[in-house]
Amino acid sequence: MKLLPVAIVGLTNILPILANPIKATLSPESNTVETSSLYVGDSLVCNQEGCYPKLFEADNDWKTVKEGQVLPGGLDIRMNLETGLKEAKLSDNTAHTDTPNDANAVVPVSAPSEDTEYYEFTNDFETVDKLLQNLHSSEEVVKLENKLDDLIVFAHDYKHGSKIITHEFELLRNIALQQQLPTSIRELGVRMIVSCLRNNPKSIEYVQDTHPEFVHQVFQELENGVEVSNPAPSTIALAKRYLSVLDELLSSTYHFTKDQMLTLKKIYEIQDKQIRIKVLELISKYFGPTQQPHLNKRDIVDTAPNVSEWAQELQKWIQDDGIDEIHTRKFFNSLYNIKTQLGSDIKVDSSFINWLSHETEKRKQNVENQNQNRDLEQDSFDKRLIESRHLVFGNPMAHRVKHFNDEL
Repeated sequence: MKLLPVAIVGLTNILPILANPIKATLSPESNTVETSSLYVGDSLVCNQEGCYPKLFEADNDWKTVKEGQVLPGGLDIRMNLETGLKEAKLSDNTAHTDTPNDANAVVPVSAPSEDTEYYEFTNDFETVDKLLQNLHSSEEVVKLENKLDDLIVFAHDYKHGSKIITHEFELLRNIALQQQLPTSIRELGVRMIVSCLRNNPKSIEYVQDTHPEFVHQVFQELENGVEVSNPAPSTIALAKRYLSVLDELLSSTYHFTKDQMLTLKKIYEIQDKQIRIKVLELISKYFGPTQQPHLNKRDIVDTAPNVSEWAQELQKWIQDDGIDEIHTRKFFNSLYNIKTQLGSDIKVDSSFINWLSHETEKRKQNVENQNQNRDLEQDSFDKRLIESRHLVFGNPMAHRVKHFNDEL
């Protein structure tokens, strides 16, 4: 007898779904999971077929939950016991309250309608504030760490994250930037902010509009509050969170100042792979495709006097087999734009040329393969990489000769 899908209605799922948990290994970044065929990053999940959002986006109809996706709380979830297919949708029960499976986790309560300032986490953050005022022992530090860690569970949810960031941003910012606090507490404060911002345009817009100075404050903290010479693991974790905040808040058209670029160069000196990749992600915002029409040689040299060093680092990381296709695109497009603007001022290593030659042949086959459903964005990138081998990084005449011969 064929088993029918079983609906588990009202189940709150707040943990990532991993199809092969035995094979999963944690990377140095605690929220990144890699398997032999799956990359789970901060906001995207990538497999051999392409990439999709890490946060599951629910609507009123049942949708398949893809491997590695995170489910917000309060969804209806069902699983086909025969095929293992998981599906989720918005809950039909409007009176449903999100309740985590952990009995010790924080449970939000309904807010009194007569008090517009009160919301479901008011009491919890009042407790956080009181604990902050009385950090006189290691036991009290542990209590505060546990309280913040419990609340972070809810910050990942779209609705709860928006409420937390709008009501508690001042408190969270003080925690994140106050150097007198233990580093572990500060890291949790920054992580709470990142969780509220990730995949949450409403939260991002709120911080950008009401606290535009926060980006400058984070850069200052990276410059003055992060020790780059033999840093402790807790300091490295804090630096990663700061960089994640910037990645969420800075748009692709953000114009970095010279001091900010120098700060990123300083942080890049920390011997940590995840930190270096995060820094290069931010650098790629400056040199990315959306910026290229607005940048000229003078702008680049004035803002990024060490641009040739960034070009060398981009060349190196593009060749790293450990990075995924999304990062390959970001880094290559940035290098492409730097080389286009500065020409012979940017030196290209022979190892990069060899990599480019190999990738050109491989991606030619993909582009020419008509039996395969192709991603238009992937196609566009592959074609750009192929053409750049001679036009940008090599001899333009060789490109013209090659195309002339192809036409004969």
